[in-house]
Amino acid sequence: MDTLTEQIRAILDEQAERYETLRRTLLRQGTCLRQGDVVGVGAANAEIREAVKQGSALGIRLAPLLARWRERSPETGDPLRERAGAVRALVLEVEGLRARNEGLAKSAMERIRREMVTLSVGANAVRGYSPRPSDGARFVDRIR
Repeated sequence: MDTLTEQIRAILDEQAERYETLRRTLLRQGTCLRQGDVVGVGAANAEIREAVKQGSALGIRLAPLLARWRERSPETGDPLRERAGAVRALVLEVEGLRARNEGLAKSAMERIRREMVTLSVGANAVRGYSPRPSDGARFVDRIR
């Protein structure tokens, strides 16, 4: 196998690792969303951003290598097609997890909004039925 194919294979392997990390992090984020763990969701978001950034950098490195590789004859691509297919499958799974987590986050936000409205109504009711604070003691001549 030539150097170009090896370089592409190495980058595809790195991308597969990044997407696998992203998949595991999205699974953890989904668990945190279901449990209402705000700190866990924030930590997962930071990890997701970092993994996406690293994946994008790998994609940028891969683009010119693929352009050179496509100029070659098709028979040199067989070992790479299998790896690229594996990465594609991971990408599709990650997209599905991302969409699921987005739905979980939206439903959690809606639940929190409803709770906030309930709390706000309750707080207004308490204020409305609370006795007014007195202005303090007054002397007969109204001088304090």
